[in-house]
Amino acid sequence: MPTWKSWLKMFVSNKEVLRAIHFRTIVVMLLFVINVSLISVPNFYGRMESIAELDNLIGIEEALDAIYDAQLDCHVENAEMHCADNVDAVFGAYDFMYRDALDLEGIETSTIYFARDSAVFIYVDENDMAYSSSGDYSLLEGFDFATVKTGVAQGESLDEHYAATTDFLLTSIYHSSLPQQFLLIYLSQFMQMLIYLMILTLIFLLVNFKADRKKLTFQSANKIIVVSMTGPAFLVALIGMFVPSWASILFFIIFAIRAMFIYYRINFSKDDVYT
Repeated sequence: MPTWKSWLKMFVSNKEVLRAIHFRTIVVMLLFVINVSLISVPNFYGRMESIAELDNLIGIEEALDAIYDAQLDCHVENAEMHCADNVDAVFGAYDFMYRDALDLEGIETSTIYFARDSAVFIYVDENDMAYSSSGDYSLLEGFDFATVKTGVAQGESLDEHYAATTDFLLTSIYHSSLPQQFLLIYLSQFMQMLIYLMILTLIFLLVNFKADRKKLTFQSANKIIVVSMTGPAFLVALIGMFVPSWASILFFIIFAIRAMFIYYRINFSKDDVYT
């Protein structure tokens, strides 16, 4: 079993990585899961930063202010939006709709659409370009449009109260969809890395096929590749907190370069590379 010192060396030392063939399979499997988690960090951060897409909903604040003024009879209960009846109205520059089920077919104008279990905000600009944000009401339990206007705190102006309410409403609906998106990101990243692992393993085995010594098995090649991912994955996770858009690309570049050095060490080094 490797020591902590050995693990740290494996981040940068290709020689240390080759000792991974002696690791237990369960340890390498867990490390693969950790690596996928690290590689997913840039996508997670990128998705969280995409809340800026709410800025594309031009005029949404004014439309929601008008809804608060109208004391619309709609509230959230058990993570569902309940309105007195199907509603069709216009607030500010947005059409407003409430229906039991979501149906976006035929919508061509800026629209606030509340269905029973989900919400969509759509802005259509003068060039017919559409921008949208959607989610559910899981973070809005108890929210009531009819009481927003009368819920002003002491020392707070109505405009400040409306602005804070709108920020809470929009960000809550946006954030409600993140757990599902994170799961999809992780699963797609997991499958991508698994395919990448299998391809590299087969490449390593093919080029090592006729070797008289330093012979690789499928399992040992798997272990070497998984452990060699850890350093680049950790680096990419750090970079991804600051530059999410570049981090994922950097992983494949850094890892590909490292894989070439490891391949060279296995096949051309005169040392016993596995000890």
